[in-house]
Amino acid sequence: MYHLDGTIAIINSTISNNKAGSGGAIMSDNGTIKISFSTIVKNQVQNAGASIYNRGASVAFKNSIVAKNDGPNYAGSYIQIHQ
Repeated sequence: MYHLDGTIAIINSTISNNKAGSGGAIMSDNGTIKISFSTIVKNQVQNAGASIYNRGASVAFKNSIVAKNDGPNYAGSYIQIHQ
């Protein structure tokens, strides 16, 4: 999923088994991301941000699971890039 500006709300959702260069589940440029009661699992990347690759957005998690996302560089579940 690609997010550019604005606000996105992900509620009661599962984002899983995706593959991308960066941002296996979500690639974001600016704006606001709100993730509630959701699961982000088993996403893979070639570069960085296995679950979320974030460039300048605000991200908030509430009662959510982020697990088993994989990739080589800073592949942890979440990466924040300030530009």
